[in-house]
Amino acid sequence: LDYSSVGNNVSYYQVSGGKLIHYISYNLNQKPKSSINNGPAPAYLSEGVKYYSYDGHYFYDDYKTMLGDYQNSANGASAVNSGNPFYNYFQFLDMRSSTGYTADTLNSILASAMTNAGIDPSSSKLTGTGQAFVENQNTYNVNALLSLSLAVNESGWGTSWICTEKNNIFGLNAVDTSPGLSADSFASIEDCIREFMADWMADGYLSSSDWRNHGELLGNKGEGINVSYASDPYWGEKAAAIAWELDSAGGSHDYLGVSS
Repeated sequence: LDYSSVGNNVSYYQVSGGKLIHYISYNLNQKPKSSINNGPAPAYLSEGVKYYSYDGHYFYDDYKTMLGDYQNSANGASAVNSGNPFYNYFQFLDMRSSTGYTADTLNSILASAMTNAGIDPSSSKLTGTGQAFVENQNTYNVNALLSLSLAVNESGWGTSWICTEKNNIFGLNAVDTSPGLSADSFASIEDCIREFMADWMADGYLSSSDWRNHGELLGNKGEGINVSYASDPYWGEKAAAIAWELDSAGGSHDYLGVSS
């Protein structure tokens, strides 16, 4: 496609209310209809300006300049933040870290975030799971907030068919060709949480000896769990956006490093 015919419809980033929002185009005949919150915007990006990026780390106010760096493998040489790459905090946070939230606080901020998203907490199988996430975090050394955020993203806040019918809140084995049929079933949500954090994470994606290990973080298609876990290139970014939402509901204690 000639850029001049679709230039207004390509994906871009923009600072809005201090947040860095990623507007994603899935059809270049239309303006982007999907957006992802990347958390607090870095100071070198200005409010309201369209920025383009090929990796989510370096930003350009001109598409063709970005394209030139990408084609030349210049690693952001001409970017507005050249030499100072951006990393979405929760997207690149070590999954081996621990949340500062207690189980009760996780339950409270989850209920609050659900309500803000228009979800009745009583209709969600994720309601009240804070204890299971924190207990398994402390046992298997896998971050409870990031695991919960991943579950929210995969299960539609605990309301998806796979979640309600199979107690599967992480899309485990829900392959693209037959997600409902192939998805694993669990006796309970708690069993699913334990297996995910123990077997899929601690002894799987986060283990240096596992073929799926590309870094102990949510990441993207370049590094992290996203490389092998999901075909969606924005899977890690979407889960991180949920983490931002939950942490914001809790007073941003994890981002600011304050226990609660």
